[in-house]
Amino acid sequence: VGVCTAGLTKSGGGFGKILQIVETSWSTFFSTGSTSFVDIDNATLSITPTSTSSKIIVMVNLDSDYVNSTNALRVIYTILLRDSTTVDKKAYYMGHETSSNGYNYYGNPIDMLVFDEPSTTSAITYKVQGKTDSGNNNALLRVNAVTGNCISSMIAMEVAG
Repeated sequence: VGVCTAGLTKSGGGFGKILQIVETSWSTFFSTGSTSFVDIDNATLSITPTSTSSKIIVMVNLDSDYVNSTNALRVIYTILLRDSTTVDKKAYYMGHETSSNGYNYYGNPIDMLVFDEPSTTSAITYKVQGKTDSGNNNALLRVNAVTGNCISSMIAMEVAG
């Protein structure tokens, strides 16, 4: 493992120092068949930067799966918001194999990693929203489907700028 220092011109103590870490984790079940973005339960955290020059690294890991009751290619979408501003978005394509019970279960952890520059010292909230491309429960995005055995988490780290 190496560290690239070429081009770093900041001087003085504290540049790049981790100033604070905020973490949340949960194991409660969430499911949606919505074709519009909806908040994923518990996938939210707040942090108050100590300086307007601070950067925020946000990491998200959702223990998720996708249930498809049709024999078709389906897509699930997630976005990470800082307050109301989208800072990351993902699309996950799921195959089309039908199981013996007529449903397809695709385990697909959702991972997001963002280096954000909010330029504020006010409290900010990060949250994850999700949706599917097919309504009427033909396709479901689920988080922590095996309740008690799955843990999802979010971490925000303030880095001195």
